[in-house]
Amino acid sequence: MAQAMEEADNFVHAVMSQPGVNENPKNNSCKPSAAKKVKLCDDLHDSAAATDMVIVDTSNADILAAINNMKKFFCDQLSENESRITCKLTAVLRQETEAMRKEFDAQLTVLTDKVKRLEHSQKVTREKTEERIERVEKNTSSLEVKYADAVKNSKKDKDIDRSVVVRNLPVDTREAEDPSITCQLVNRVIRDGLKFTDVRAARAVRKTRSDNKPGIVLVTLETDDQARKLLQQKKNLRTSKDYSRVYFDKSMSQDDLVARSNLQTLIREIGKGSKLRFNGKRLVTAKE
Repeated sequence: MAQAMEEADNFVHAVMSQPGVNENPKNNSCKPSAAKKVKLCDDLHDSAAATDMVIVDTSNADILAAINNMKKFFCDQLSENESRITCKLTAVLRQETEAMRKEFDAQLTVLTDKVKRLEHSQKVTREKTEERIERVEKNTSSLEVKYADAVKNSKKDKDIDRSVVVRNLPVDTREAEDPSITCQLVNRVIRDGLKFTDVRAARAVRKTRSDNKPGIVLVTLETDDQARKLLQQKKNLRTSKDYSRVYFDKSMSQDDLVARSNLQTLIREIGKGSKLRFNGKRLVTAKE
């Protein structure tokens, strides 16, 4: 199409460049000679052969009109083809763009689903981790409490081995203001009543009673050996002039005290309290 338009333009320029074209036809002096007419016809026939057009002899005005009509036709055809090509390209681009958009949307949907699943998985993992941490913290707290109790009980058990209980020890009124007086009273019994010089109370605490009777005294000796030695010779207090009613017992753990209390309650319930008694940790008949 572009080549045809270029040939048409060249042909118009060739015609317009000939002498006498667009000049006043009444001017006889400017009329072309017979030789020039022959050459012009030859040029027209050559151009017509190049463009597959049939040229007939006619006036210059008709030739120009035909050329202009042809040019206009070619221009219209070119514009129409350009419009068609543009429409087709636009449709193709729109179709390709729509296909790309749909593919992008599909991939975006897949990616969004993966992100949601990952977030859900992370949430579940976080919740499980928090639950495990909470259980571990609870177990740790429980273990700490058990360990503290074990240490405490171990210390108590260790203290029990060097602990004794003193019963019927007369009360000194100064004990209320100075607890160390109680420890001095116990050491006096050990020294004067049992005649020990190598046994000594390190700590003594009196338990008060609701009646007027002396409360028991919880005594911790300096060593386990001292406690064993004192308990082995405690019967010698029976012959003491000042401490014949005072006697020592081995200290009992909390579990032993609870068990003993439960057993005493059972004895009272079965009506044999008058025939049974405790000798240390042993339950014996009254005759024994």
